[in-house]
Amino acid sequence: MKTLFKTMLALLATILLAGLHVSYARSEDAAREVESVIRQYYKAMSARDLESLREVLDSRFIAVEAGSEDAKVHVVDTSKISDLLPPEGHPDWQNLQISQVKVEVSGTHPSVATASFIVTQPFDAKKIAALENALKSAPPEFDDLHRKAAAKLIADRAINNAELAMLARRDGKWKIVTISVPY
Repeated sequence: MKTLFKTMLALLATILLAGLHVSYARSEDAAREVESVIRQYYKAMSARDLESLREVLDSRFIAVEAGSEDAKVHVVDTSKISDLLPPEGHPDWQNLQISQVKVEVSGTHPSVATASFIVTQPFDAKKIAALENALKSAPPEFDDLHRKAAAKLIADRAINNAELAMLARRDGKWKIVTISVPY
């Protein structure tokens, strides 16, 4: 009887471990897919590529402009170009770099994921020089907090923004449902 119990226990442990391995592998695959969707979103916004953008956005998409005190929430109609793309000639979407992507797929609801990441907009030499000149000639009411913030931008040679996204798996593909952007 002890041998049968030990055999059944070993079999159960093997099945559980195999299930955990499969679950972990699926989670890793999903994380790679989600990161790819995030990168495609920013690439499509930069190129103003409407079709690529619609591939990664859910038909019900919410953009949250996250501020220090109050957020502005926008329900975006993905069928309207004017709602979906940034204004023509808007340079803020060019040369963006995505880093430190952390994806969490829900263990209880594997069709839902969250992603946190850093979006970096590097400065060219002209912008750095303009910031340095502005810092040197700043008026007295330009307080210490603003001076430190400007100095950090110069040192980083970029603007770094932490952003969040929530995604849902629909028809076998990950779609961005909500994304936060700074304002």
